Amino acid sequence: MIWARDSNHGVYVREAVYPELPVGTGWVPVTGLSVVSLAISRSTVWALSISGQVFRRRGVSSTDWLGEAWQAIPAPEGQGASLSVGQCDTVWALARSGSLHQLTVTDLDCRDNGVEGDWTLIE
Repeated sequence: MIWARDSNHGVYVREAVYPELPVGTGWVPVTGLSVVSLAISRSTVWALSISGQVFRRRGVSSTDWLGEAWQAIPAPEGQGASLSVGQCDTVWALARSGSLHQLTVTDLDCRDNGVEGDWTLIE
């Protein structure tokens, strides 16, 4: 998956990226959210909106690189300042207060796009 953000906080995904065509064929705008950062794991895309909210892109797969919609995930302490994700969908967020949090995901199912979890303060 190749995702990008432009200088106007717009989001784009590269379409038709395959082993035989690793550069893809074009950029597709992903509407519905203005972001300050994106974090891509092996199975999904996470975004931090300009208002500090955390979102996950539902429906992204190897055959549907655009996905279906943005799903809001409550941000730690209400607003995040930075977002990062590991390959196993371990999501880390720096709250605007400066505290570090890890999203404890109890269910991340790519078929129904469910996410259940809570943020843990890292001290």
